[in-house]
Amino acid sequence: MLLLGLVQSLGSTLVFILRKPRHVSNFILAAWFLIISLFFLGLLIPEGLTTYTKIGFIPFFMLTGPLFYFYVRSLIHPNFEFKWPHLVHCIPFALVGGLRVAFFPSRYR
Repeated sequence: MLLLGLVQSLGSTLVFILRKPRHVSNFILAAWFLIISLFFLGLLIPEGLTTYTKIGFIPFFMLTGPLFYFYVRSLIHPNFEFKWPHLVHCIPFALVGGLRVAFFPSRYR
């Protein structure tokens, strides 16, 4: 089931990236599906290999909420553009990613 979820989310990512007409909402939804595929990939990788890569998987899940918000906002407002105030929603992602790097054991760096 995990492999099926990985293939389906990667396929959906490609569909929304290549879809025409090009709209911001398509790229946001593609990024959301890409993060979901990272989740499935993290579950499929053997335990010994994930020791080195776990640092990158967890913080990306904190982007699912903001990406969903940006997707809905881009559907409601047809002329939606990313602006600097939108980055406020990505602060938890930056904090968790920075803390994981700062406190990750030095033997895995």
